[in-house]
Amino acid sequence: MLLVFNDWFLCLFVNYFVTVGFVLFNIMSINIQFSGLNSALDHVVTIITNIRVDNFVHGL
Repeated sequence: MLLVFNDWFLCLFVNYFVTVGFVLFNIMSINIQFSGLNSALDHVVTIITNIRVDNFVHGL
C-alpha cells in the first residue's frame, strides 16, 4: 500500500516539476526574445556565480 502511494506521489512530483520547469523556461525565453534581457541575465548569473565562488573559497 505504502509502496503504491510512494510511486504515485513520485510520479505526481516529477510531473509537477517538469510542468513548472517547462512553463518557467517558456516565460524566460519569451522575456529574452521580447525585451533583450540576455545581457542582464548574463550579468545576474555572473554575480551569483562570483558570490558562490567567494563563499566556497572562504569556506575552505
